[in-house]
Amino acid sequence: MPGFKINGEGSGPNAGVEPAFTHRWLFEFDQVGTMKGVALYAMSTQRPSAEIDVIKFHHGQTEANLPGKNRWSPINVKFYEILNGLPEGDNTAREIFTYWAENVNSAVVLLADGKINPNFRTGCTISMLDGLGEPKHLYSLSNVWPIKIEPSELNYSSSELATVQVTLRYDAAFESGA
Repeated sequence: MPGFKINGEGSGPNAGVEPAFTHRWLFEFDQVGTMKGVALYAMSTQRPSAEIDVIKFHHGQTEANLPGKNRWSPINVKFYEILNGLPEGDNTAREIFTYWAENVNSAVVLLADGKINPNFRTGCTISMLDGLGEPKHLYSLSNVWPIKIEPSELNYSSSELATVQVTLRYDAAFESGA
């Protein structure tokens, strides 16, 4: 925990601050396409991260480094595979594969005809929550689409929960206070 005070005295960071916890967060897709209104129960996720190329300028025996192009790294989101509790006949894996089939996969087919499905990309948010469940930090990802869908292995000798991991590609991420 950051900060400390001995007998109410001392200097340094404020000891009364509340740090962010890795288990307080919420993942949501924007309300578009087949994911509209579907509660997907996320187990774990990565936060967006950017990679920045380095441009080197050489002059004699010296070298200067400047930032170049940046790219956003894909993130992995792992969802619990829910079998009941959702509307009749729905489950998490089915909703993810339905989104893929109706939006992303059909976008590839439509590209061959010179058209593109406007629903093949969506947005999503990752909210970090405080102890009261209020969002305090927000990541907004734009033009999101799944590049890989990977259900967990089935195994008679295991009692682990079934999951579906989705790797998401996106064009940009914006970080802000909620």
